[in-house]
Amino acid sequence: MAKSSYQQNIVKRYYENRDTMALQNLGEIVSDLFLCETPKKASQLWDRVAKALKHTDAQQADIEQVLVERDVTGLTRLVNQLTAPSGGSAGASKPVVTPGSAPPAQPT
Repeated sequence: MAKSSYQQNIVKRYYENRDTMALQNLGEIVSDLFLCETPKKASQLWDRVAKALKHTDAQQADIEQVLVERDVTGLTRLVNQLTAPSGGSAGASKPVVTPGSAPPAQPT
């Protein structure tokens, strides 16, 4: 089945923004991990983390370290690095703020 140019453009834009969508998804997962109450749910969330990190610009060594240690704080740091204007993909969303930490400073 042939696709129209409109459909092709939609697919193209999806793949162009896949890294940004993955970072937004990771931000949501970080919040869920901090609130997670059962080991089973945490395991499911870490599986989602592994899938989402594949679609980012993160270094493989950083990904493996976070996944092996299952370190939520390390994951938060990695997501913040990837969302920083100089660190990750262009046009990424706001940095993730962990519970108990100060929100990022707002530009004046």
